[in-house]
Amino acid sequence: MRGDVKAFLTEEIRKASQEGRLTDNRELAAAGSRFFNTEFTPDMIAARIESAARIESPDIHIFQGKECCRYYSSNSMTDSYAEILNISAEGDDIMLIVHTVRRESRTYPRPTILSQFLDAPFSVKPGRLNQIAEVLASNTEDYRDIRLTRASNGDGYLFSADFLDESQAKYMAEWESVESLEIQ
Repeated sequence: MRGDVKAFLTEEIRKASQEGRLTDNRELAAAGSRFFNTEFTPDMIAARIESAARIESPDIHIFQGKECCRYYSSNSMTDSYAEILNISAEGDDIMLIVHTVRRESRTYPRPTILSQFLDAPFSVKPGRLNQIAEVLASNTEDYRDIRLTRASNGDGYLFSADFLDESQAKYMAEWESVESLEIQ
């Protein structure tokens, strides 16, 4: 063997995070198998990283996905960005948008412009984004707090009614899409 497996794995995770991406235990098993010329399974990798994250490498964080574990280093990636990447990797566009809208409404508080979800790291297709906005606006039980408002120029914004009221969201959307541009 050419060194410590845990050190190799944590370094691979840190490199991926510096590149702005998560890495998963399947990818790391393949890289470790090539590097050490021995067979690693994704479960073996997950166990070693969990041990390393608890003891030697507190910057390494773990997401348990449906099919794999994903990792990132908080030395070069924020928790919220990593969370967005993880939800995106799970393939749940609706949850990705709902999570982001709730976080922005709670944290900043502000509504979230729909067009933001067309860009990376979200990269939702325009047609899919329109479908999602319709689903969210239908006030189903899981998304009962998510509302849609529009600025006078037609820009759509989503917000969580748990953290913003309709008039606040409408005012902020109008300011962001119309009024702030008039004073520039």
